[in-house]
Amino acid sequence: STKNEFLNFPEIVRFIENHNTSSEDNTTDSSSKLFIEAKNTKIIISEKSSILSDRLSITKEGNALRAQLEYKDGGAMFEMNDNLFYMYGKNFNDTFTNSIMTIDDIEGGKTSFVLKGSAKDFSGAVKVKNTLLKDYKLINNILAFVNTIPSLTTFSLPHYDNNGLPISEAYAGFSLKNKILKFSDISVHSPELDIIGNGNINLLKRNMDINLELQTDLGTTMAQVPMVGYLIFGEDGRVSTTLKIDGSLDNPQVSNGLVQDIVVAPFNIIKRTLTYPFKIYKDSIR
Repeated sequence: STKNEFLNFPEIVRFIENHNTSSEDNTTDSSSKLFIEAKNTKIIISEKSSILSDRLSITKEGNALRAQLEYKDGGAMFEMNDNLFYMYGKNFNDTFTNSIMTIDDIEGGKTSFVLKGSAKDFSGAVKVKNTLLKDYKLINNILAFVNTIPSLTTFSLPHYDNNGLPISEAYAGFSLKNKILKFSDISVHSPELDIIGNGNINLLKRNMDINLELQTDLGTTMAQVPMVGYLIFGEDGRVSTTLKIDGSLDNPQVSNGLVQDIVVAPFNIIKRTLTYPFKIYKDSIR
């Protein structure tokens, strides 16, 4: 039992994996048990990332590991057997989310998530509701690019610099394998702007290659929109454009990706290319 302590989660997992390996050669070890109970504890994931916990319990029996965590109004459960895990969490606040993501750009809201797989090969989904995204580098670069293109002024958000981007719901379905983080389904809904997309992030090289679709209410007639070739209208009377995000994670570059798709509405292209292997995840974290 511990209180106000730090727990190194990678070392705990490494110990369990090594112990499970040795247990294959010694059947008596598989009956071993481990129990950890902690209060007001920070679980270290990496040098900059950590999980905050008001109450934590970890139980290992044989090759099975189970854990439960509570922080404020949020709760999570974790199960691992033979190095395969399942994790589910719901209703975590901005402090918890920012601590894991090593950022300080989310204000308010609730985060839910689900993960399944192994430490090196897993898939899952994350959902954030009713939050404010402040001074985030990627959003800053997107809006800076939009503001420099006269044909994209429909997508500019003049109040973002002062207030941040309010988000009613953001969702991402993803998988991780060989240090490549793949997003099959990115969806961000804001009162002023909607974003969908997909792409990859190379965690080893720290770069990204992501395609995004920006969509907003038209609020005017087609004749009033400059360079209509850059803006494709959907059936619901909204206007959209495609952006390509690539380069370093620290300073991603933004360019217009519509040139090659000018004949066909890009929103429909991305929507058709989105597969739904994560629909079960999305439904489970509503």
